[in-house]
Amino acid sequence: LLWERYLTHLAERIVERPVEVLPGVRALLDALDGHGDVGLGLLTGNILGGAELKLGSAGLW
Repeated sequence: LLWERYLTHLAERIVERPVEVLPGVRALLDALDGHGDVGLGLLTGNILGGAELKLGSAGLW
């Protein structure tokens, strides 16, 4: 129940204050994605649902 409330609250806040991708991040991710020998991942310090909300709102999920 706590996590459900958290995710509901987070989704509402993301609408009010969208996640911003820092300059150069998309270009870096695209460049790394082009290398077959590089494992790519992003850390959000969040639970899976929170990570999906944050990264999804930024077009990175």
